Amino acid sequence: MRLILTSWFLSLVTVLAARPAAAQTHLVVDGTTIQLGGVRRYETVSVINGGRINVTPFNGTDRVNTGNLELIAPSIFIDATSSIIATGSGYQGRLCQNGAGPAAFPLSGGRGGCAVRDSGGGGAHFGAGGRGTRDCPGGVCTFPLHWEENCGTWNSNNTCTSISNCYDGDGLPTVAGQAYSHSIWEIEFGAAGGDAGCRDGDGWNSPVCMVAGHGGGRIVLAAVTPLGTGILDVRGRVIADGRRGCGIKNDSAGGGGGGSVLLVGDGVFITDTAVVSAAGGIGGNTQPYPAGECPACGQTSGTCDDCGGGGGGGIVSVLSGFPADIHQLAEFRVGGAAGGVCACAGEAGGGAGELQLSGVYGGEVCDGYDNDFDGVVDNDLPPLICGTGLCAVTIPSCVGGLPQECPPTGDPACQPPISDTRSRFMVIVDTSGSMLLDLNGAWTFGDGSPGHLGLDTNGDGVAGNDSRLFKAKAALRNVISAYYPDIDFGLARYAQGTGPSVNCQLARSFECAGICCTYDDPTNNFGSPDACTVSAGAAGNVVVRPQSPESDACINYAGECGSPRRGADILVGFERPVNQLIRWIDNQETNFNPSRVAGDFCDFAAGGDCELRGTGPTPLADSLLAVKAYMASAIAEDRIDTCRRYAVILLTDGAESCRGDPVAAAGVLLNELGVETYVIGFSLLPSERAQMNAIARAGSFASSRDAFFVGNEDELAATLAGIVADSVVYELCNDWDDDCDGLVDEDFPTKGTACANGQLGACNRTGTFQCSIDQTTVTCNAPYVAPVAEVCNGIDDNCNGLIDDGLTC
Repeated sequence: MRLILTSWFLSLVTVLAARPAAAQTHLVVDGTTIQLGGVRRYETVSVINGGRINVTPFNGTDRVNTGNLELIAPSIFIDATSSIIATGSGYQGRLCQNGAGPAAFPLSGGRGGCAVRDSGGGGAHFGAGGRGTRDCPGGVCTFPLHWEENCGTWNSNNTCTSISNCYDGDGLPTVAGQAYSHSIWEIEFGAAGGDAGCRDGDGWNSPVCMVAGHGGGRIVLAAVTPLGTGILDVRGRVIADGRRGCGIKNDSAGGGGGGSVLLVGDGVFITDTAVVSAAGGIGGNTQPYPAGECPACGQTSGTCDDCGGGGGGGIVSVLSGFPADIHQLAEFRVGGAAGGVCACAGEAGGGAGELQLSGVYGGEVCDGYDNDFDGVVDNDLPPLICGTGLCAVTIPSCVGGLPQECPPTGDPACQPPISDTRSRFMVIVDTSGSMLLDLNGAWTFGDGSPGHLGLDTNGDGVAGNDSRLFKAKAALRNVISAYYPDIDFGLARYAQGTGPSVNCQLARSFECAGICCTYDDPTNNFGSPDACTVSAGAAGNVVVRPQSPESDACINYAGECGSPRRGADILVGFERPVNQLIRWIDNQETNFNPSRVAGDFCDFAAGGDCELRGTGPTPLADSLLAVKAYMASAIAEDRIDTCRRYAVILLTDGAESCRGDPVAAAGVLLNELGVETYVIGFSLLPSERAQMNAIARAGSFASSRDAFFVGNEDELAATLAGIVADSVVYELCNDWDDDCDGLVDEDFPTKGTACANGQLGACNRTGTFQCSIDQTTVTCNAPYVAPVAEVCNGIDDNCNGLIDDGLTC
């Protein structure tokens, strides 16, 4: 998809042409191949006419200058014939050993060498590696019997510690590398695959040959300037794949995990000839390889009866200050690779990596990294202004890579007057990409809003009502409407960058790679050849073609993990009109507004009408901590905070995916603010329930309270209502200020005033109005008097309103 930015681009070119002569050097790689590593700054970078930059392989110690290449310049251009390559430049394979990986993730490298008899497992990164296979008699494998098993031994003095057979036929422990993730700003690489089997003792017999696939390295291309005039133009290849595994002595090695690619610019242009990849490397076998893919000592013929596991996918992220101009036919790859190609192929990479296209570049943020590439971490961030008037204080907004929070303003003079006394609930709605799946996990490609209805995946004949997000919004609308104005609701979503059409992800790049999820409805795509076929539940198998109608897939939001403690956007704060909440969840977006004022996103007062959209990962921990910062301020400014109830409702369809600790975050809310967290798991996988229960227990005064698990819209609405119903505050008649407004029993104005028992004549007695037993009303305490027989005494003795009734006196 190519966004039309012609006038902006031409004006930008004019600005660049008028700039003074460059004071820095220019990097021009014209028809030659060079090797580079480290952080390098230039005035311009041009890789043209078949030019190629190879990233220096990681040497095991120097993470900045080896395995890593950062090119920083106001202008970066790679033509269609040229490339920057970091394939196999990350963590390196080791002779007769497990694959190397990050020290913090010792199981990320594939198991191999002395740990296996035949085939090594694939290295991992954002995607898990794949499992290798044992020798399969006659090329016929039966699983799990013929999965390779991790025997767990090492090597010493050019021999394996043990060469005994440890297999028991269950395929466990797995030899696959385990996935790990990190910030895209962090220097990190793909883990290596495990070497070919040495446990049978043949690893050091001639020829001695290490055939494990190395992990992919890291490439950063940054075209940013203080004036916002940087241009990144990619027409060729930017590749940080894991290298493939190979074979030796009729044994096979695992492929390496994909690396990291970060493309960031004030303006980003990626054309139809571009290929950007951090895919896993294919597992090895003992068959011939294309030239240059394997070491010269690698085996090129033999019995093809075992296979190395494929490497897991890495991460590719594209961030742009303006909406990125990404052609529909540009290729992005972060897939996990297949195992070695034999009749008994090893398992493919356990999961695709992470693809972040059309992200929003916002310059420096408080996260401990140099986001604006000026060589200084967390600089030029504005101070945090807390309070107003005489109570205003200014503090640093960032300390040690962490955003700061305003100190409590306990002075009553700094607290606004009480406007209402309702309980306050902040609802965090899951807006990750998986909310575009239906309840059964089928792709819907929409959320029920005009222009993005989505497919009819449940077969009820209605398009647009199937996505989890549609159902969540419907349930939330019903509950807010039912309990307004008795409950004060706020609304938050997972962190998202915003801007007009900033996100135009295509099914060709996502669903075809098994990555969730896009708004690109493939039923109206065109072009050939077909990209893939995906299942859409009752809608059947849907063919994904490579091109989409202009702007068909574009939305104004791009999901992200967010910076530390800022994993959520506070869209609607407390004490806002109910319509401000409803506009976010009514499946309409009539007036997008990019305003990002906490508590007033989209500028409702100016007519903004935005919508919750599903895009990006699941930052549970940092969402809770972002809400904690907002609520801490609200509580500090609340004159009745010790009386008013505050709580958080976390609605999610998945577990943490942004490296946070949501259990600890829920504990912080409870222990520091006294705010409970209610967790609702919506259409969760069984494997994710334990984390949800742990979050709920950590966030509850009753530590035995688990999360609520719901599977449809009705159950969700009922659960939401059940949570808030007990918090509706009414003033009771009990000599107590129940609604925290500083008044006692103010809803019962007749309390204490004179009253009578309503009887006549001699039965009449007076008293005062007192609180009823159930405390919901007042009753008169004047006693009841039993009537007596009428006598001639000038008194209404029988209390019927007549004196001496029926008597002749």
